[in-house]
Amino acid sequence: MNMLKNAYLEIAERSIKSGEASLNAGIHEKAGFLLYHAFESSGGAYCSSKGETYPYSHQKKINMFVSSSRGERYSIHASQLAVELKSLRNLLLYPDETPHGHISLPKNQITPDQTKRLLGRVSSLIKRIKLQI
Repeated sequence: MNMLKNAYLEIAERSIKSGEASLNAGIHEKAGFLLYHAFESSGGAYCSSKGETYPYSHQKKINMFVSSSRGERYSIHASQLAVELKSLRNLLLYPDETPHGHISLPKNQITPDQTKRLLGRVSSLIKRIKLQI
Protein backbone atom coordinates (compact mmCIF):
# COMPACT_ATOMS: atom_id res chain seq x y z
CA MET A 1 0.00 0.00 0.00
CA ASN A 2 1.25 3.46 -0.90
CA MET A 3 2.03 5.21 2.42
CA LEU A 4 2.38 8.64 0.82
CA LYS A 5 -1.09 8.29 -0.72
CA ASN A 6 -2.47 7.51 2.74
CA ALA A 7 -0.67 10.49 4.27
CA TYR A 8 -2.20 12.83 1.69
CA LEU A 9 -5.65 11.33 2.28
CA GLU A 10 -5.31 11.82 6.03
CA ILE A 11 -4.33 15.45 5.51
CA ALA A 12 -7.27 15.98 3.15
CA GLU A 13 -9.75 14.43 5.58
CA ARG A 14 -8.37 16.37 8.56
CA SER A 15 -8.57 19.58 6.52
CA ILE A 16 -12.24 18.82 5.82
CA LYS A 17 -12.89 18.29 9.55
CA SER A 18 -11.04 21.48 10.41
CA GLY A 19 -13.00 23.31 7.72
CA GLU A 20 -16.27 22.07 9.19
CA ALA A 21 -15.19 23.21 12.66
CA SER A 22 -14.20 26.64 11.33
CA LEU A 23 -17.49 26.98 9.49
CA ASN A 24 -19.40 26.02 12.64
CA ALA A 25 -17.38 28.59 14.61
CA GLY A 26 -18.37 31.33 12.14
CA ILE A 27 -14.95 31.59 10.52
CA HIS A 28 -16.07 30.71 7.02
CA GLU A 29 -13.09 32.23 5.21
CA LYS A 30 -10.70 29.97 7.13
CA ALA A 31 -12.97 27.04 6.30
CA GLY A 32 -12.70 28.01 2.64
CA PHE A 33 -8.91 27.99 2.79
CA LEU A 34 -8.93 24.60 4.53
CA LEU A 35 -11.11 23.30 1.70
CA TYR A 36 -8.49 24.50 -0.75
CA HIS A 37 -5.89 22.59 1.28
CA ALA A 38 -8.10 19.48 1.34
CA PHE A 39 -8.49 19.69 -2.44
CA GLU A 40 -4.75 20.09 -2.97
CA SER A 41 -4.04 17.14 -0.66
CA SER A 42 -6.58 14.95 -2.43
CA GLY A 43 -4.60 15.66 -5.58
CA GLY A 44 -1.48 14.51 -3.76
CA ALA A 45 -3.23 11.27 -2.83
CA TYR A 46 -4.35 10.69 -6.40
CA CYS A 47 -1.01 11.54 -8.03
CA SER A 48 1.10 9.60 -5.53
CA SER A 49 -1.15 6.57 -6.01
CA LYS A 50 -0.16 6.74 -9.70
CA GLY A 51 3.54 6.87 -8.79
CA GLU A 52 3.90 10.57 -9.62
CA THR A 53 5.99 12.91 -7.49
CA TYR A 54 3.67 15.66 -6.28
CA PRO A 55 5.41 19.07 -6.46
CA TYR A 56 5.56 21.70 -3.71
CA SER A 57 4.37 24.67 -5.78
CA HIS A 58 0.65 25.29 -5.36
CA GLN A 59 0.13 25.99 -9.05
CA LYS A 60 2.10 22.94 -10.13
CA LYS A 61 0.18 20.70 -7.69
CA ILE A 62 -3.17 21.77 -9.09
CA ASN A 63 -1.97 21.50 -12.68
CA MET A 64 -0.59 18.00 -12.11
CA PHE A 65 -3.75 16.79 -10.38
CA VAL A 66 -6.07 18.14 -13.08
CA SER A 67 -3.84 16.85 -15.86
CA SER A 68 -3.29 13.41 -14.33
CA SER A 69 -6.96 12.83 -13.54
CA ARG A 70 -8.27 13.74 -17.02
CA GLY A 71 -9.51 10.23 -17.75
CA GLU A 72 -11.34 9.82 -14.44
CA ARG A 73 -15.11 10.09 -14.04
CA TYR A 74 -14.66 13.03 -11.69
CA SER A 75 -12.19 14.96 -13.87
CA ILE A 76 -14.66 17.73 -14.75
CA HIS A 77 -15.58 18.07 -11.06
CA ALA A 78 -11.86 18.33 -10.17
CA SER A 79 -11.20 20.86 -12.96
CA GLN A 80 -14.07 23.10 -11.92
CA LEU A 81 -13.00 23.00 -8.28
CA ALA A 82 -9.42 23.74 -9.27
CA VAL A 83 -10.44 26.92 -11.07
CA GLU A 84 -12.71 28.08 -8.26
CA LEU A 85 -10.39 27.28 -5.37
CA LYS A 86 -7.26 28.56 -7.11
CA SER A 87 -8.90 31.96 -7.57
CA LEU A 88 -9.90 32.07 -3.88
CA ARG A 89 -6.73 30.80 -2.21
CA ASN A 90 -4.89 34.07 -1.55
CA LEU A 91 -8.10 36.07 -1.12
CA LEU A 92 -9.02 33.79 1.80
CA LEU A 93 -5.66 34.40 3.48
CA TYR A 94 -4.77 38.06 2.95
CA PRO A 95 -6.50 41.45 2.77
CA ASP A 96 -7.10 42.73 -0.74
CA GLU A 97 -6.72 46.41 -1.60
CA THR A 98 -8.59 47.85 -4.58
CA PRO A 99 -7.09 50.60 -6.78
CA HIS A 100 -9.38 53.06 -4.94
CA GLY A 101 -7.89 52.15 -1.56
CA HIS A 102 -10.75 49.98 -0.30
CA ILE A 103 -9.58 47.06 1.83
CA SER A 104 -11.51 43.80 1.58
CA LEU A 105 -10.94 41.24 4.31
CA PRO A 106 -10.84 37.50 3.63
CA LYS A 107 -14.21 37.05 5.38
CA ASN A 108 -15.79 39.26 2.70
CA GLN A 109 -14.44 37.21 -0.23
CA ILE A 110 -16.79 34.26 0.28
CA THR A 111 -20.13 33.82 2.03
CA PRO A 112 -20.91 31.11 4.58
CA ASP A 113 -23.35 29.58 2.07
CA GLN A 114 -20.70 29.48 -0.66
CA THR A 115 -18.34 27.84 1.82
CA LYS A 116 -20.95 25.20 2.70
CA ARG A 117 -21.41 24.44 -0.99
CA LEU A 118 -17.65 24.10 -1.48
CA LEU A 119 -17.46 21.85 1.56
CA GLY A 120 -19.93 19.46 -0.04
CA ARG A 121 -18.17 19.51 -3.40
CA VAL A 122 -14.66 18.96 -2.00
CA SER A 123 -15.88 16.25 0.40
CA SER A 124 -17.59 14.48 -2.49
CA LEU A 125 -14.43 14.59 -4.59
CA ILE A 126 -12.31 13.19 -1.77
CA LYS A 127 -14.75 10.31 -1.25
CA ARG A 128 -14.64 9.47 -4.96
CA ILE A 129 -10.85 9.57 -5.04
CA LYS A 130 -10.59 7.48 -1.88
CA LEU A 131 -12.83 4.80 -3.38
CA GLN A 132 -10.78 4.67 -6.57
CA ILE A 133 -7.17 4.68 -5.40
